[in-house]
Amino acid sequence: MTAVGKIMAFLVLVLSIGVFGMSIFVHSLWSDLRGEFDKLKKNYDVLQASRSAYEEESKERKVQSDRVKNEAKAKDDRIAKLTTDLNGAQTTIVTLNSSAANQQAQFKQTLEQAKAENDARQKQFDEIRGTLEKEQTANVSLAKERDDMRQREVAAQIEAKNLRDRFGQMEKQLREMTKQMDNSKSTTIVGAGRPGAGRDRNPPMDNVEGEVKSTDATGLLRLSIGSDQGLQRGHTLELFRLNLQNPGQSKYLGSIRVLEVSNHEAVGEPVRALADRAKVGDRVASRILGDR
Repeated sequence: MTAVGKIMAFLVLVLSIGVFGMSIFVHSLWSDLRGEFDKLKKNYDVLQASRSAYEEESKERKVQSDRVKNEAKAKDDRIAKLTTDLNGAQTTIVTLNSSAANQQAQFKQTLEQAKAENDARQKQFDEIRGTLEKEQTANVSLAKERDDMRQREVAAQIEAKNLRDRFGQMEKQLREMTKQMDNSKSTTIVGAGRPGAGRDRNPPMDNVEGEVKSTDATGLLRLSIGSDQGLQRGHTLELFRLNLQNPGQSKYLGSIRVLEVSNHEAVGEPVRALADRAKVGDRVASRILGDR
């Protein structure tokens, strides 16, 4: 074989190898293209399905959009109507506010007038109430004074009747005491043997009355009257006991003679035996029932 034949043979071999490699490459490429085509077909089917779903969704959204547009148009129409009504209402409100302001001003003026009249009437009422309270207080005081006067009058009438009864009993008792005094002249003298004691009665010229302030064991009596009432040493006084609550216990005790005299007091002793022992509070007088 010649060199050319060898070269041609080598070239044929190389070409055969190239063709074989190309065949393998084409087959591999075709296999890859086939796989990619299947993937693309699947993706296409998915896209077609997505497109169909999107178209359906688009139709629904369009329907919803149309419905929303219709609702929006209805709301716009309603808003327009409400706006018109609102404008009318605002106009009415302005009118009413103006009217209300006028009425409020009139009401305020009327209220102020009514308040002024009420204050004047309240002041007049307070004056009348004050006058009435004064009148009521005066009436209560007058009624109380009248009741008090009536009670005092009744009490005075009762007391006067009691006093008349007591004075009647006392007058009767004093008359009996006068008789006892006349009968006591023959009794024994309690202070017999005392200097200055005597038996004669020597009353003061004026009618004097007093009471026994104290006594002692010797029978001396300290009296509440003295020379300021004309009493002198040697005068005699009648000693008796008065009981206004129980006139029956009143009694004549006897005569006493004045031994010592000061301006407002005197000291005396019994002229004769007393009907009872003298006590503080017993009465003395120059005479009893006009006796001389």
